[in-house]
Amino acid sequence: MASSEAGFPRVLVTAAADTTATMVSAGDYKRLNLVLENRIGRMVQFSKGITGSAENRSALQMRADTNHRVQLHSNSIHGVGNTHIVTSLLDFQSALIVYQNKLVYYNYRKLSRTCYGSIALHHPMVCYGHMPYTMNPNLPRLRMQAAKLVLKDKWSTREVARHTGFDHSTIVRWVAKARFSNELNIPTKSSRPKHHPNALDFQIVKSILEHRSKYRRCAEVIYHQLNKDGIAVSLSSVKRTLKRNGLTYPSKWKKWHKYLERPLPVKPGVLVEIDSMREGLPQEHLYLYVLIDVFSRYGFAKPVKMVNSWQSAKFFQEAMAKSLFPFQMIQSDHGSEFAKWFKKQVVSSGVTHRHSRVRRPTDNGHVERFIRTIQQECLARTGRSWKAWERAIPDFINYYNTERPHMGISMKTPLEVVQSY
Repeated sequence: MASSEAGFPRVLVTAAADTTATMVSAGDYKRLNLVLENRIGRMVQFSKGITGSAENRSALQMRADTNHRVQLHSNSIHGVGNTHIVTSLLDFQSALIVYQNKLVYYNYRKLSRTCYGSIALHHPMVCYGHMPYTMNPNLPRLRMQAAKLVLKDKWSTREVARHTGFDHSTIVRWVAKARFSNELNIPTKSSRPKHHPNALDFQIVKSILEHRSKYRRCAEVIYHQLNKDGIAVSLSSVKRTLKRNGLTYPSKWKKWHKYLERPLPVKPGVLVEIDSMREGLPQEHLYLYVLIDVFSRYGFAKPVKMVNSWQSAKFFQEAMAKSLFPFQMIQSDHGSEFAKWFKKQVVSSGVTHRHSRVRRPTDNGHVERFIRTIQQECLARTGRSWKAWERAIPDFINYYNTERPHMGISMKTPLEVVQSY
């Protein structure tokens, strides 16, 4: 049996399967606290209970161990000598303690001990943490209160450790943090590791940053050059390294949107999609706005000479005025013509605006297919000029909505579907 300071014995407890090794400082058995950890880091704290009978004491099976250790097996105890035996039942609801040849029975369910007059040490999150790292909301305050026992009440760190059941070195660290702190608690820091075993080698990271600084090229070019030089690294690692070092140069004007839940189109107007397209060179000024109802496939289109937020809002208002049904939600992509000002005009009209998700081309699939239909069946037979578009497109939209059968709505026309509601 190992000796300890101030005349208190120290008992080394090891486990077979259900607990892990821990060092317990045994003080006066009336104030003895026992902390055992099981294999997943759960903690159970025990305080004084009632003394057991001689019959209970005789139930313990003593056996000396050459290594002077106590081993825990099921509900039986195998210990060293006849002085100090510490163990716990496997259900972690009670503990059996033999201290100086006296059996002390500790009932966990009867505990009501507090630290510094407020936080019970048997708080469920303190006693049953799923990991050594805990998110117990009361633990930061408990740390500061334990530190105040040393700083204000002049307790020794070992007295606080025995009183709270935490390790002595832990109390020392809490006191060091609280000594120069004006906070009411000692917060729980992030458990995120600072390093990873599969992290990129420092020389590879240095090579990526040097190529970026020297050639000012994108991640794809840097990836190609590094592999050409015999440095094995993936493209995703190159991009991630550039992003972590602030070298991705994101757009100053790009806005991140909260994607509303896409509604299920169960009737006309529940979800309407809008988009724009350009035909030919920019100097030809041939643009087209298109809008389609997802449920009925009822469509609208208008040729314009330029696209911007003002033109987008104007086309939306015209389409809503001509529509046979009210709009509830309109969906667009992230184009600049559907930016903040357009959203304000849509919302002021009582319609919800939703952006399609990034890298999800199927979100706006109906309007994209509508554009392809206009290109194949109308613009392919029309001259590439503003006047030709202005004459042909309205006629085609009227034919599309009233006469052209649509495979997506059981060979009906969009007008027939709208009239059925």
